[in-house]
Amino acid sequence: MSAEDVLGIVANGPLPYEFNMLTRGAVPVGEYVVARSAGDEEVLGMVDGSTINSEMMGMARTFEDAYAAGRLSAANPRDKSYVSHVRVLGLLDGLRSGEVRMPSLPPVPGSEVRKASEAELSEVFGGSGARWVPIGSLLRRASVRVHVDVNKVATRHLAILASTGAGKSNLLALIAKSVARLRGTMVLFDYHGEYQGLSLEGREMMVSPAINPRDLDPDELADLLEVRESASKQRYVLSQALKEARGAKDFWGGLREAIKENGKGEYEGASQRLLDIVDSALRRIGPVLDPESPPPLKLLAEGYVNVVDLSGLSPRQADIVISHYLDEILEDRKRAISGGDAHLRKPVLVAIEEAHVFVPGGKDERTRSAGPAARIAREGRKFGVSLIIVSQRPSRLNQDVLSQMGSLAIGRLLSARDRSFVLESSEYLTDEISEYLPDLNPGEAILVGQWVKLPAVVKVDLVGEKLRGKDLDVVGEWTSWGGPSEDTDELMMR
Repeated sequence: MSAEDVLGIVANGPLPYEFNMLTRGAVPVGEYVVARSAGDEEVLGMVDGSTINSEMMGMARTFEDAYAAGRLSAANPRDKSYVSHVRVLGLLDGLRSGEVRMPSLPPVPGSEVRKASEAELSEVFGGSGARWVPIGSLLRRASVRVHVDVNKVATRHLAILASTGAGKSNLLALIAKSVARLRGTMVLFDYHGEYQGLSLEGREMMVSPAINPRDLDPDELADLLEVRESASKQRYVLSQALKEARGAKDFWGGLREAIKENGKGEYEGASQRLLDIVDSALRRIGPVLDPESPPPLKLLAEGYVNVVDLSGLSPRQADIVISHYLDEILEDRKRAISGGDAHLRKPVLVAIEEAHVFVPGGKDERTRSAGPAARIAREGRKFGVSLIIVSQRPSRLNQDVLSQMGSLAIGRLLSARDRSFVLESSEYLTDEISEYLPDLNPGEAILVGQWVKLPAVVKVDLVGEKLRGKDLDVVGEWTSWGGPSEDTDELMMR
């Protein structure tokens, strides 16, 4: 190794799984390096922390001292020391073949550390076969493509976590495109209508959610109609009316008549108010409550990415829709595995946007979707049902569900509480990587877990046609206004 190739020197106190190195200058987090262990084996590591120290600045106690020390330090390059913390990822030869083996001995203090070559990194982060799909490039080495194992996403679950505007939906769209190319089946619950224009080469199916009210229990129907939880009389009348209307040929007509019949005496006022609520709900979400609708699975197409549009629903209404789909999907896949009659004969990937709304943590935050989502997280892999949860507030997620996620894609997280929660919930995130999360830019993510061979700081590929969900150019739209201009007097006369 020539002197020009030497990036750093191993400092005292190295361990087989981590070490510090002294470098000529600051080394960015995410850089990959190669050192030689005391057993004479090359090991690959990733820089996950970098510090700069000045002896002169260390002695400064006042502004005047600091000002003078800063000028002296700038004139004396030897005053500064650069230290990088390296997390050992495994033996390089094993990583080339996809096998992660850790060294039994640390590198020797004083030994040389070099940058990993692009050829070495391309071998490590590449992948052969249909299961490996490209998802972006290494942030510090743009020419090195990073591949992820779709098999692991489809068997061990995935969490996509990042602040608003950091690129979560772009990454999910990228995964959806890969699933579509593989002729896989995916159900994507689109809460904000962000995926309606997504082009998947004809393998997309836009689904308008519909639930047969005959199949709902009284509380579910009350929630969909948005009857207040505290309106006990209205809910009682509705529960009685639903029993009588389930088998009616004209469900809504039968329900209205049954509400009137059960709304006598002390329930008369509740009955009248309930009739108004039913009429209002049917005007707003009539297509969702379809008494002639087939079971939810009949609306899904196997071998397609099914985008379920929830954008017109309230959180409580969307929660009921999601819970019904999750229950039906899991039960159907159980029948498929046991050889019974099933609609979904092949494995299914389910993605939930705004997962902190529908799968929240805390005793006081319960939703209907949380139960089936937790069951899929625990046992879905046995039946070919995998879960992708997407959230900008991971600290509000159900921790048991998050801990079941075998893979993570983590973008910028500004909240210390969110970072701490993810760190506690996942074995794949280290303290050093967690501290770097606030510094990520939009479109950048740290990939860890079973879907990647190694932790990677990645610039995720941009899905060009996914336009919804991006920040609006408000000033651009204002200034592009081409209508007639009106002065104040004209406006006041109108």
